[in-house]
Amino acid sequence: MSVPAVYRSYDDPALALLANAGLVRRAAKVLAGGEVQGDPQQTNGEAVDVTVAGVVVRLAATGPAACRCPCPATGVCVHILAASMWARAAPGSAGAADSPVVTAAVPAAETSGDQAADPLAALLESSSLALCREAGIAVVRRAVAYLAALDPDLPPTEARADAGRVVITVGEHDAPMHFVPGAGLAGMVSGAPEADRLVVHLAALARVFAVNGQEWTWPATTTGTNEASFEAVHGDSLALLNSALASLLASGLSHVGVDDAERVTAIAVRLRAEGLPLLARLLTTAGGLLTELADRRDDVSERDVALALAHAWALAAALVAAPADQRAALTGIVRREFSDTTELELVPLGALWWTTATGARGVTIAVADRATGVIELVSSARPAGADPTFRQSDHVALAWGASIAHLAAGPFRLRGPRRAADGSLAAGGSGASVLRDPGSQFDEADLRAVAIDRWRDGALSTAAAQGFGRLPETGVLLAPAAVGDIRIDETAQQLVWPLVDVDGAVIEARVDVTPTTSRRIDALLALGVSRSAVEFVLVQVGRHGGTRTIEPSGVFVREKSGLSLVIPDFSRVAAPASESRLRALRTRFDRLLTAPPVALVASAPASFAERICLPVLDVLEEICATGRLTITDRQRGILTRHAELASDVALASVESAIRPLLSSTPVTAPALYRCLFVVERAMAVTG
Repeated sequence: MSVPAVYRSYDDPALALLANAGLVRRAAKVLAGGEVQGDPQQTNGEAVDVTVAGVVVRLAATGPAACRCPCPATGVCVHILAASMWARAAPGSAGAADSPVVTAAVPAAETSGDQAADPLAALLESSSLALCREAGIAVVRRAVAYLAALDPDLPPTEARADAGRVVITVGEHDAPMHFVPGAGLAGMVSGAPEADRLVVHLAALARVFAVNGQEWTWPATTTGTNEASFEAVHGDSLALLNSALASLLASGLSHVGVDDAERVTAIAVRLRAEGLPLLARLLTTAGGLLTELADRRDDVSERDVALALAHAWALAAALVAAPADQRAALTGIVRREFSDTTELELVPLGALWWTTATGARGVTIAVADRATGVIELVSSARPAGADPTFRQSDHVALAWGASIAHLAAGPFRLRGPRRAADGSLAAGGSGASVLRDPGSQFDEADLRAVAIDRWRDGALSTAAAQGFGRLPETGVLLAPAAVGDIRIDETAQQLVWPLVDVDGAVIEARVDVTPTTSRRIDALLALGVSRSAVEFVLVQVGRHGGTRTIEPSGVFVREKSGLSLVIPDFSRVAAPASESRLRALRTRFDRLLTAPPVALVASAPASFAERICLPVLDVLEEICATGRLTITDRQRGILTRHAELASDVALASVESAIRPLLSSTPVTAPALYRCLFVVERAMAVTG
């Protein structure tokens, strides 16, 4: 294939992946202005020299990504883009029009014989070993690790022929990738970070081979035993991470921008490619929170971001310090392995719809195993932009091929379930199916067997949850002796539902008032005024921002026909439209959604550890938000006092985390992140 003919397959959207749409428009104007001159016949088969606005650009046979321009701009500049547009429209380029001003790729049907008639077939006929040799062994090893770290629930890879190229769509990337036969791996374009582009592209080609039934062979040295040290393999990426974390503190989290979030997310992509999925996942979450903070989202605070960054820093530090034989436990689950298990008899208890800072969405379903009495939380999710049919609806199949309405109708048998090596139940599986016997109803005895009626029994504690990242939530079925009136706490911007146990102790289940929780709140408000007899309430217990959260996700009410399950995120609850209290609550709810945000008042600490740690966390948030790393006398007084209190009650780890902040001026990033991580974990471990 001639050099100009290669460029026929790079249309404007493909070029925009290498630069941006604005630069592509500028290049089109340069071409239209007659500032591009060259002779497509003067080629040595590997390159063509083109003059653009007085600058000589060398067009490579492997596409625009490999072109070189002597101008001071970095990456793919306007000169390279204009030269590429000239090449795809050049008269010697496979029958292109005589006019040099052509900015759209010519359809595949109009291409000549030097372009692949079927680019996908041409790709699949390529040698996988040749592509690996082109990439180099370092890239190959990173690509193997990248593939192993992918979430198995991602949508399948798709590849289609279009205008002489192959357009590849993979689940973890929003923008497609483009492969042009003749340009090879180096000619691929996508929106992946430049440092990881070859890794992501090579992994994508391997996945295209797999979905098309074509064998892909990795070099034998890929699985060699002579592994480099952890620092040698990951040192550069960890240095980038620590530099980014330090610069975020120096500038102050209140001043972050979208560029900061993109920097963190790019490092996450690099770490995933290097086979560190857990650290990459923590950084991806932090990057999503940074984006929302930069957009001034009311539901994301500097504390949320600081804690997410602290967890990433702590895991990175632990990976470096861990012995080689213990590092695997900190790397994360590269790929979940499932095995089929026996048929299960399950009782549905509730479900919660959620979205993450990265745009992923999903549902967490709580079920009780009749045989063991264990409550399990099973999540089904999709990444941002994937599978538009996966949405918050009670009639859409969200788990095991069944809808929430079908699951909530009563106990069921799960045929063909799959369990991971850690014992967790999967929400998918090609052979999984939900079966229900005719007339099956909820049995109160089943629910009493797994419910608690005393809140002090410890089931509401998160003490057993440890590790990095957001603590996993647990499901607890409560059997309240009485329920209080649902109210709107306008100061905390939450719906509050008091639940009373047999001893008269009260806990408050709370839901944040946001547009995404409006359906849940509307159902709970209607339930609160419908005077239904509430028998059981399923709550999901977790921690957020250092404090415990108790959120209702399922309510069992007694009706004439027996117990029925109301799932606030999916069920529609009928209530008298004329009910004055319901109208008043909904009015306050609507006012909260439209009113400007107010300063939140923290609830009273629930434990002695929180009374020690929360004031410390407040000081740390101030430092992170402002970027003033020299602590004030007031902050020093608070930290000193609470370090002494921590020592008095034998919280030695908390004291040891606070002391370095008092002895260094200014505060160092490692000392600050370590203190954030330790005090937040201390509150989690003490419940």
